[in-house]
Amino acid sequence: MLTSSTLPRWVSRRRFAGLTNSNGRRVGTRATLFLVSLTIAGGALAAPVSLDADRLQDVRVCGGSALDRTAGECTHDQSASPILDSSFYCSAQARGNPGEQFSGRFFYRGVAFPLFGTSVSDKRRGLYIYLTAGPNPMPGGNWACELRVGPEHVRKTFRSAGPSGPILYGAVCSSSHSVQAGAARVCRRDESASAFGGNAPVLCSAVFAGGKGKQGGFEFLHEGKSVGLSEDFELPYPVTAAGFRLSPEPRLPPGRWTCRWTLAGRVVASKPFRISS
Repeated sequence: MLTSSTLPRWVSRRRFAGLTNSNGRRVGTRATLFLVSLTIAGGALAAPVSLDADRLQDVRVCGGSALDRTAGECTHDQSASPILDSSFYCSAQARGNPGEQFSGRFFYRGVAFPLFGTSVSDKRRGLYIYLTAGPNPMPGGNWACELRVGPEHVRKTFRSAGPSGPILYGAVCSSSHSVQAGAARVCRRDESASAFGGNAPVLCSAVFAGGKGKQGGFEFLHEGKSVGLSEDFELPYPVTAAGFRLSPEPRLPPGRWTCRWTLAGRVVASKPFRISS
């Protein structure tokens, strides 16, 4: 399998000061904002084909359960029905003339993600691009993928059966229970119903769906009051996931906490949680 590196991702990491625990030690946060992971990969080479053959054949869209990684293609096209999956794949049997590239990108609600590509030869092979924002279903609504080799391009539209809204999957979890998603870690599931111990990092994560170019924001509250742990950022892509880690130094102050998310200056989601004494 040929796999290229993932797209460069916009990552922001910052330490905050301003909150102290009962021992007078500062409590810090580490914020990581990242784009959905977009990668291109392919399967084994087939025999050479004539140069007048179509560059792109069998263009298909699917979720992860319908992907054959060895062949580098979706086993069947799922674009006729809404797809409920944490990853989307767009594949084709592709070949090109010397110097041509296979490239592709996704669109969410008509707004494009960056184009990503790799070189191809005149030997036909299965190639695909994929998109994921973590362990949860991709945001609901209208999607499309576009594949191109040289002057030839094919665009397929499809729908996601995932949830809709400006911000999704707001969750709090123990940092050790998070999973890697692109350049950062996100909560595998929401654990805010249970109290967290004060001596281990806590992660708050969410996915912004839509809003590219708008101002996003995040803030931690303690006992209903702002404690100076916040971050504002411009949403760079149509779907942007963000995770903020609250780190004890050496212990988090007990009580009621909230992680709060904003979009264009308006609070769109909040998640309360508790640190035990």
